[in-house]
Amino acid sequence: MTNLIVYFLILLCLISSSSSVLLGSLTVLTRDNFIQTVVKQHPWFRANFSEYLAEFHRQQAIHGMDDWNLFATYSYRKGQNTGFGSFNSDTLILNPNIGISHLFSNTGTRFNLQLNYMGQENLGVPSLSPTSNLFPNHQYGYNLSLTLTQPLLKNSFGLLDRYPKLLANFKQELAKIKYQEDAEDYMMSLSTIFLNWKLAYIQKNLLQKQVKKAKQQVTIVQKQYKRGAAEYLDLVQAQQNLQSKRLGLLTSKQSFQTLSIQIRNLMNLSLDSSSDLIPDISQSLRFLEPKQATLHFILTKSRPFQLINTQINIQAQLLAARKQERSPRLDLVATIERSSLTQDKSKALEKLGENKPYSIGLQFSRPIKNTRENQILMATQYDLEKYRLKLADQTHSFYRLVNQLYTELDFLKHQLKEARTLVKLSETYSQLEFKKYKQGRSSSQVFVLMAQDKALESKLQLEILKIKQEGLMNTLYALTDRYWAQYGVQP
Repeated sequence: MTNLIVYFLILLCLISSSSSVLLGSLTVLTRDNFIQTVVKQHPWFRANFSEYLAEFHRQQAIHGMDDWNLFATYSYRKGQNTGFGSFNSDTLILNPNIGISHLFSNTGTRFNLQLNYMGQENLGVPSLSPTSNLFPNHQYGYNLSLTLTQPLLKNSFGLLDRYPKLLANFKQELAKIKYQEDAEDYMMSLSTIFLNWKLAYIQKNLLQKQVKKAKQQVTIVQKQYKRGAAEYLDLVQAQQNLQSKRLGLLTSKQSFQTLSIQIRNLMNLSLDSSSDLIPDISQSLRFLEPKQATLHFILTKSRPFQLINTQINIQAQLLAARKQERSPRLDLVATIERSSLTQDKSKALEKLGENKPYSIGLQFSRPIKNTRENQILMATQYDLEKYRLKLADQTHSFYRLVNQLYTELDFLKHQLKEARTLVKLSETYSQLEFKKYKQGRSSSQVFVLMAQDKALESKLQLEILKIKQEGLMNTLYALTDRYWAQYGVQP
């Protein structure tokens, strides 16, 4: 017996913790389970994530500028003018070259290291002796050179070189913000669909109860009519009321069925499933964060704030780069070489380093009027000011929106209290009016039908107010990034 009790308790815990519960052929679907399922299975989320990854890797490619570059060339030449008005067809010149280059973007320094081999044969003028020292017939040599170029004014400390990488980082951040914000909006829309589905289900159930009451009323009036206690007009009114409630129920069922199909499609469920889905109406969306805490989060951490702030940072970096572009170019160029040159091919490598030339110099250039860069700089300054003003405008907009949402929630709280009281009074009045008519103390059932309609109207109004309250909280959820925190997949 003890084992049976333990088994029953375990089963009860599993059922109560499940997000969707089976009731006969019905499956009760919670809002959490609905959103989680769509997030995991719907192609839109996978496509949105793939779009983010594509943009991320496109921007990551910019960092390839930090890669070392290996280069090599090879040239073969047969025949050459001798410089004495003749052509030597036996001349052979070989010139292979290999090297590495690199850009140090943190300082703007260009690094170039290369090794060059030169082999020249049969260079002598045909009319001169092949052993002439004045015009050697063969020359072989190596040249190892290191060249460093350092910007001193424009692009000093690599500001212009670093800007593409900084811009790529910002664009990656923008792509991430867009990916998360699109997902947040989509999950908010899913929650809205679920709330509409929930309201349609509640309305359908209320109308089903009203149809049942209308049928009972028709039965009662029919009996009274047969006994002569009711007029034919009363019977027609009862039947008319029944048909009106049936028509309303059919409209409500159609709305609920349409939303049910949408829910199934989003969850990738078969429309021919034997189990019907119904929403869980026992749980309501709640948002209990104080207004000041909500405002603080939105104005410091929310994605819309991050988006504008990132765009401001981009423009600030671009402005610094544009100012650098106006500077004249002054580069320090230094080259150190180690070379050899000999008529003995076997000693060319051995003598590498015998010759030690070096050079150092400056390169300067700038446009005389610099019109292009001056105008671009002014445009960039206005763009930066535009985004700063957008941030200020967005701050005011969020203040208005949050104050409006919390004001509506406050009024809804009082409306719900009054609506619950109205439902109780309307239901009581409907019961009393029906009882009065049934006892024969009222000769017309018009008052009964009016009382029942008022009771139904008050119940529907109460449910609409509840869903409206959840809808406002749904908006606050999205504004404070709650959906992403609860259901999102971090990139």
